[in-house]
Amino acid sequence: TTTSDKDDSITGMVLFSDSIIVFKRRSMWQITSLADGTPIITPLSSGVGCVGPKAMAVVYGTLFFVGDDGIYSYDGSAPKPISDTLRGQWGQFDRDYLRNAVAFVSEARRVVGFVLPGGKGSLTETQVLWHYQLGSWLPTRSRPVTASCAYKDETLVAVEKADGQYEICIWGLSESLDLPGYTAGGDPGGVTTT
Repeated sequence: TTTSDKDDSITGMVLFSDSIIVFKRRSMWQITSLADGTPIITPLSSGVGCVGPKAMAVVYGTLFFVGDDGIYSYDGSAPKPISDTLRGQWGQFDRDYLRNAVAFVSEARRVVGFVLPGGKGSLTETQVLWHYQLGSWLPTRSRPVTASCAYKDETLVAVEKADGQYEICIWGLSESLDLPGYTAGGDPGGVTTT
């Protein structure tokens, strides 16, 4: 363990600069090493952590993540809240379901997106976009994104539809969900283009 709080379990890890950031729900830790390879574990924050393993993204030396009480950025000094303007909406999110939040990056559009789940049995999710060059939030429509990854200078996202099927799409380009892409075929492992 990295802390004496045994009830606060590890929620995720991410490579950051020359280190690994380890998140717990209510704390942040950094793992570096000495020249001989001996690991050094350093506490970064007590009281601020990340809600889940998909709720973080790194872009241009800044780590963005979803915490229990908001969205934060970390540039190597201290975590800073960036969601103060969203405070009025934050109470609508069920803390138990925030662990399913997803963060994704679109370098082409210079945004970090955060998909925040609506709660038990809800297909309603909230997506917010942070323009990291302007340092401001952008308006958006909701999309039920469950995962994301970068591929050939594009951001691919997995979108769960109301019928339980999934689409794998390029973020930001289609007319129906702003995503064109691929849909899962009849076979559970199959993917077909749409």
